[in-house]
Amino acid sequence: MNVARFLPAAFLIATIAAPLLEADELSLKEAIDLAVAHNPALKATELEGDAAAHGVEAARAAWFPRLDLSITTQETTVPGYAFMGKMSYGGFTMADFAPAAINDPDPVSASRYGLEVRQPLYSGGAVAGGYEAARAGSDAARHASQRRRDALVFEVREAYYACLLADERLSLAREALETSDAMLARTRQLFEDGLVLKSDLLRCQVRRATYESDLSRAEHDRTTAYRKLVKLMGVDSAVPVLSTKFSEVAPPPRRLIDMEGMLAGRADYMAEQARRKMLSGAEKAARAAFLPRAVLFAGGERNHEDLWNDGQGDYYFGVSLQLNVFRGGADRARLASARLERRAQELRLEEMRRGMALDLFHAEGDLDDAHRQAEIARDAVEPAEEAYRILFQRYGEGMVTVDELLAGELALHESKMRYASALYQLEIARANYDLVTGSRKDTPSS
Repeated sequence: MNVARFLPAAFLIATIAAPLLEADELSLKEAIDLAVAHNPALKATELEGDAAAHGVEAARAAWFPRLDLSITTQETTVPGYAFMGKMSYGGFTMADFAPAAINDPDPVSASRYGLEVRQPLYSGGAVAGGYEAARAGSDAARHASQRRRDALVFEVREAYYACLLADERLSLAREALETSDAMLARTRQLFEDGLVLKSDLLRCQVRRATYESDLSRAEHDRTTAYRKLVKLMGVDSAVPVLSTKFSEVAPPPRRLIDMEGMLAGRADYMAEQARRKMLSGAEKAARAAFLPRAVLFAGGERNHEDLWNDGQGDYYFGVSLQLNVFRGGADRARLASARLERRAQELRLEEMRRGMALDLFHAEGDLDDAHRQAEIARDAVEPAEEAYRILFQRYGEGMVTVDELLAGELALHESKMRYASALYQLEIARANYDLVTGSRKDTPSS
């Protein structure tokens, strides 16, 4: 394991996790940095990339010579082995050719030191194909890790803004309950003065109970949202105080991304391209089975009666040539399979490009629509506030019914909730646009 590779991540965890555990303020960028440094799923994909990189080293080694050292020592009374053992270290005498000595030998000891080198001269492209496939596999794993990081950034942004939305909904639920209490107090006073019916008072009590229930639900939703964010960050912590707020409703920036730029930024597409190269290398290696293979070999050995005595030294060298004549059609089947897999991957890439073009169209449309919805929701809040103020004043004067007052109060509450939801949807649309286009711009922080 490359320990040095994890030192920056460990330092980042130490610097970010320490303040977080104290429930200090946490910006969106800090949340993303913490998740990238400590999320187990992302770490797993990075380790897979490291493993694939070692596979490249193993494939490269097939081009280099192979050197083997062997040491053997034995004692035997098996006639054939005993005969060869004495022959190997030159220990024969005329007495050893006697039939009795050959058929029933005394125990014979023999030791051997051997050194052999083998160098591939020609493999028909098998080594090159294997190396090409290994490199492409390593690239695919690296791009897959980058895409997992992009997806994690999106998930953290989504969870972070979900926490902001939960905070806003909780605040609005408390505000609605306070408004309902004020309305209930006014109605009770008017009822005691004989100016409204008891049914008006009861309707106000029902509305207050509804808002009390909404407050309980908002508190639960907030707890759930924060737990999801903490889980994505990969650390145990107290509930952080979020310092990044919803962005202002501003016109979406002019988007100049084109399809080529999108393809270059999408790590998952680049991973699929690398897989196509990997399959191409596998096809090249499968084709090599039909071509001859040549290997240069050389070696030397020294044989002894035992490990401590001088013996006899020998050497050998030569070239081995192998040609696949017939293997029952297995090699042909493997080559056909490799070709079809490569072709299937090319078709998957084509389908992926088409799908990405559609994703870009939807992401742009969703961002434009989210911006428009946020503008509409924002512009509706002020009129709703003014309408409720007028209704509340006139209700005290007996000029409007309690139903009209409740309808105005509900319209105000819903307009604020819609605006909060629209801001959340706008942030999610921005995050989704970045994920779809492969953009890795700096995330806002405060």
